Amino acid sequence: TARVVLPLELVLQDEASPTVLNLTMNYGICELICIPATVDVHHELLQGSVEGRALIESALAEAPLPAVEAGMASITCRLDPNSEKSDMLHAEMSFAQSAPQQSTVVVEVASESVWVGQVEVGEGATPSDLRVNAVIGRFSAEPVELDLSALRFTLLTASRPLEVLGC
Repeated sequence: TARVVLPLELVLQDEASPTVLNLTMNYGICELICIPATVDVHHELLQGSVEGRALIESALAEAPLPAVEAGMASITCRLDPNSEKSDMLHAEMSFAQSAPQQSTVVVEVASESVWVGQVEVGEGATPSDLRVNAVIGRFSAEPVELDLSALRFTLLTASRPLEVLGC
């Protein structure tokens, strides 16, 4: 069976006292489509316990690197009407050197009123630019205020994932 490690960083109010973690986590299991799932976790955290530390440190080492640490200089975004129930997101990322080659980009929105459709990635105006276009679908024909500063882009590159928060 496959294992998934979701590293969480906790700051305890009192490290000397026993601490119980009560967590409800909503997530998606995805292949061709995403199926929503929920899990409840109840676990007593013991002071000085190192159980699972190697797995967590390994997962953190593979976590996305903030794109600014990888040389991203700027990002600009705009949202254009696409159809009655969707908009088109256009993002242009500029890097200090060359843009990551052969990237797959995952776009996430912080709204339950919309969904992200097809994402296309291509070269921008210069070799240091990366262009991302994504369909943002609405569940109704009503307009939705999308907070561009709350968008999350994850660039899956050949070396390490990069993360961009907001436009």
